[in-house]
Amino acid sequence: MDTYLSKLRGLAAAATSGLPGKVGRDYACALGNSTAHSGLWTLYDATRHSTGQAATVWVFDKRYFDQGMNRQLLDPAGRQRVLSQLTREATQLARLRHPALVQLIEPLEEGRQLLAFVTERVAASLDDLLEKRAELDALEIQEGLMQVARGLQFLHADARTVHGNLEPASVLIGARGEWKLGGLAFSDTAPEFGYAPPHTQPAMAYAAPERVEKQQQSAAGDVFALGCLAAAAHTGQSPIEAHADLAAYRRSVRQLGGSARVARLPAHLAPVVRQMLEPDPQRRLTLA
Repeated sequence: MDTYLSKLRGLAAAATSGLPGKVGRDYACALGNSTAHSGLWTLYDATRHSTGQAATVWVFDKRYFDQGMNRQLLDPAGRQRVLSQLTREATQLARLRHPALVQLIEPLEEGRQLLAFVTERVAASLDDLLEKRAELDALEIQEGLMQVARGLQFLHADARTVHGNLEPASVLIGARGEWKLGGLAFSDTAPEFGYAPPHTQPAMAYAAPERVEKQQQSAAGDVFALGCLAAAAHTGQSPIEAHADLAAYRRSVRQLGGSARVARLPAHLAPVVRQMLEPDPQRRLTLA
């Protein structure tokens, strides 16, 4: 049976020859299988015609809205909301420049069927690696988490921005193995959680209690998400088990203190992650 991700990749694979605007004119995009995915985006290796520069083309196919449950769960207003979120993700990368964030090369172009933009070459998302159950070296994880933390520090201190959806799909692995932030569709916004297709709202399994219960967005919420991300990088999953299920979310938060996934972390990291997962944002570890 085809998975959700395989269907999403298949849509974009069938449409890469019709990339819109400057993206389609200036870049040779590798056809066939995609190289990665990040949320609703399918990623393809690409090369700039004029310079040979290696890049990655990010593609969203609007036929996604006609697939199965998506057609039922997303009415016209919901579809427009998703398109606005995708647009915001690209425009935030254009506005925010830092070595720990994915570098935008060409801004968003929209065609009748596709949205597309171009970034520096990206090898995978952390979500891709976890989905494939790739074995990550402990040192690689440590360095990657430090790079993500530096990206968050930039967002909070310099850009005065809250990421708002830090999860494995928001972390991109660069050509040299460095971890970089993307996934900024929900930065500085706090939509309510509901029953919706994956990646059309923030990931509840990485969201802080004050975000889920009160729609409060803050830098402290990003720290909570970083704690969940650290656990997922080592164990394969967030210590919170919730898929838009508020009852399951509350149960997981109550059990965080004795979470088996946190207990499986390296001895030097487990107490730090527990401080990051403090339900009370006033008592939570900070990045300052």
